Amino acid sequence: MASFDYSSIFNELNKSIPSQMEANKVLGLSLSLIDDNNIIWSEGFGYTDLTKKHRVTADTLFSLQSISKTCTATGFMLAVDKGLVKLDDPLKKFYPEFTIKSRFGEKEADKITLRHLLCHRSGLTHQAPVGNYFSNVECSFEEHIKSISDSWLKFPVGERYSYSNQGFDLIGYALQRISGKSFIEYMKEELLEQLGMVNSTYDQRHVKENCVYAKGYYYEYEEPQNLIPMIPAGSLFSSAREMAKFVTFHLNGGEVEGKKHINKSTLEKMYEPQFPSKNQLVGHGLGILRGYDSDVLLLHNSGGGYGYATYHIWLPEYGVGVVVLTNQNNHGIHQSIAYDAIEKMLKLKHGYVRKLKPLIKKDIAEKPVFKPNVKTLHRFEGDYWADYGLMQIKELKGILHRTLINGKEEALTPISETDFINAEGHIFTFKINEGGKPEGLTIFRDVYGTSYCPLHFSLHDVGSDKENWRKYTGIYSTQMQGNVIYYSIMMKSGYLYMFREGVLHEYEPDFFFTSEGEVVTFRDNKMNYANIPLNKEINQYEKLLKLKETNPEDKMLRKYSLQSLSDAYKLIGDIENMTKINELNLKLHPDLRNE
Repeated sequence: MASFDYSSIFNELNKSIPSQMEANKVLGLSLSLIDDNNIIWSEGFGYTDLTKKHRVTADTLFSLQSISKTCTATGFMLAVDKGLVKLDDPLKKFYPEFTIKSRFGEKEADKITLRHLLCHRSGLTHQAPVGNYFSNVECSFEEHIKSISDSWLKFPVGERYSYSNQGFDLIGYALQRISGKSFIEYMKEELLEQLGMVNSTYDQRHVKENCVYAKGYYYEYEEPQNLIPMIPAGSLFSSAREMAKFVTFHLNGGEVEGKKHINKSTLEKMYEPQFPSKNQLVGHGLGILRGYDSDVLLLHNSGGGYGYATYHIWLPEYGVGVVVLTNQNNHGIHQSIAYDAIEKMLKLKHGYVRKLKPLIKKDIAEKPVFKPNVKTLHRFEGDYWADYGLMQIKELKGILHRTLINGKEEALTPISETDFINAEGHIFTFKINEGGKPEGLTIFRDVYGTSYCPLHFSLHDVGSDKENWRKYTGIYSTQMQGNVIYYSIMMKSGYLYMFREGVLHEYEPDFFFTSEGEVVTFRDNKMNYANIPLNKEINQYEKLLKLKETNPEDKMLRKYSLQSLSDAYKLIGDIENMTKINELNLKLHPDLRNE
């Protein structure tokens, strides 16, 4: 145990956490604090479910969601350390029958390495066709993995980053082939039991049938207790106390009670940004995110979905860490509580105060002045999709400007025909296709690496306005666990257009690609988007009125489902139906007037 007295911080957290939970309507929360590479405090707050029969403790099991990826990656690195596999081995070395659909050549599947899968650079989309976040149908892990071959690559292997559950599930499947054990057994025997995490498991059925665990909620609605099909990517159940053992394992360089389970150098490979650009210090490692607070390295990952929001973070330099688990995913206090706890610990013990200085001294070299023709700037104008939402590029008085979703605007100074620089020294490079039109832009941000922003909509380009595209327009719905969400398809400047995805580019009849490379297909009033099945909704208001009389508790009548439908109608300009849905929502949920 750490010898330093943190009792004042424990008392503060015991007082502040319940009030934060109440303000954010969080049912249950569990956390652990680590210092001097040891667990110093673990506590639980609230309840496991709305019956309030069982209080959450530090040993209550929660679904970790994507924090599972950090554990899966650690299990994989154990196999690397034993020489059973190499990071740059191709996936097909262990799964030779693997195939994938691709516009980029027949050999793309051969190029996918295990490293690509672990750092989300394989080009695979997020969800598998069988067994995904939008399906309540149970399937075997093998059926789930086999279905991945029916997916299309979003972009050539290794070209850029794109978050993918499929990648981690393929890592788990490769581990099965490498070890000769099921993935669940491999992780239990090689990692969890070795770390003393005896109650933690990827075996969800065991937890749901034999354990008191925290059930997931979205606001006041309990999420369906389905088995999560993405086993390596998101199915691990654990407690705050046992996840603290996992964090200490990393802080101790792979040792548990003095026994080394993995070489520190092997473990540290997880923390390195993968395929880094020049000077890059921040970014995705292998199942973990590498970041900095001023000049202090922090390693972290979060999980969210199925009614859970989870977070773990550790600072190797100071030997401190925090684990926060909650059974509701409509808030952000799991991260804010973790940061608050770490700041309090560092300030009390080390007098640490955020220095708010750059990671490295910026040395923005003088760039050559380039004077483009104003007309050439117009071709770049449009909406581009970044990690933080839509941003608009527009020419104003002969200068290209970028406006972010929060309204912040900045000028981009030209340094070549397609390259621009902002005041912070970030380089913006537009990608131009064979027809001379922009497809997107890459932002190089020094220590933060590069990010690609596809063009969603051009302010000047006009589509072919095919008459048969109009049959696809309308509102489409899908189930996302306990709620219904709606998508809008419309015509815009002669293009078929999808909100949040932009222009749809026709590949063949009834088959389109988004600017980010996701597949969208249409057939018989059904749409499939990125392996998510959706149904076209016609006369939805009348259907909801009937449902209100026959089954008022149906998920389609939940306030968040109705809000999604209202937003969808607004996007396609159907103000009449938007107004009707808003009025229905207020009748069914009068508490909305107070929100």
